[in-house]
Amino acid sequence: MSSLQVRVTGQLGDVMRESSQIAHTFARNFLRVQQPDNDFLERSALHLHVPEGATPKDGPSAGVTMVTSFLSVATGVPSRTDVAMTGEVSQLALNGFIYIYIYTHPHTHI
Repeated sequence: MSSLQVRVTGQLGDVMRESSQIAHTFARNFLRVQQPDNDFLERSALHLHVPEGATPKDGPSAGVTMVTSFLSVATGVPSRTDVAMTGEVSQLALNGFIYIYIYTHPHTHI
């Protein structure tokens, strides 16, 4: 297993920084199951940056978007441009196991 993590810079608070690490862990494990020969997220150093001037954010609601971005870059499949995303990626340690949960809310965009 790789020790590579996501480098996070820019207008992100502590919660978003933590969400980026959880999203990376989830995406890496999901890709390992779905495409066992694809080790992109195992061997690549990623940099997530929210530029100055962007809306400052410190909440968990971008986790699903981060997971989608990581998987998109790892698989070479672009994410859809006509879909808005929100959703939390959370981690829970229980009885020696780490569980990662994804919470989403469907939105209709007109």
